[in-house]
Amino acid sequence: MIKTIKIHWVLLTLLTLIASLGCKQQVTTYPESKPQVGNFIDNRGQTWQDLQKHKALWEAKTNGSYQITFQQNCFCPQEYTQPFRLTVANGDIIKAIDKDNKPVQKQTMEAIQTVEQVFAMLNKATKSAELIAVQYDSEFGYPKSVFIDHEQMMADEEVRISLSGFKL
Repeated sequence: MIKTIKIHWVLLTLLTLIASLGCKQQVTTYPESKPQVGNFIDNRGQTWQDLQKHKALWEAKTNGSYQITFQQNCFCPQEYTQPFRLTVANGDIIKAIDKDNKPVQKQTMEAIQTVEQVFAMLNKATKSAELIAVQYDSEFGYPKSVFIDHEQMMADEEVRISLSGFKL
């Protein structure tokens, strides 16, 4: 029953990402119709190529200093899942505020990622994850929506991140 619910949730997530395509968005979903490996379809090479293309666009259009809202969904306390507004300089978070405009506590900061860290996480995932779905911003290249399932047969280890409200 849990496996069926998880499969339905993954399919719904993928369909939602595909349906939300707009003029400034690109979706790379994995798996696609590529050679099968075990019980999943391997398209990590194409996902890696898309990642490199968008990371190069990000690096060309930005200098590592920006503002963005980071939010993750996980099976963890609410203080980790709320949206956080980040100010980043040279790739480092210099200010982070929560939804109530209060500074983020140190232990919560450890769970927050910059765009550069999300790119690094995606790069690592292309080597081993069983399912990756990424929606990129076509103008600046940053990943707007990320879903990674490292092991489809394991519950609650998925990574879901959204990045929004980007400003240089």
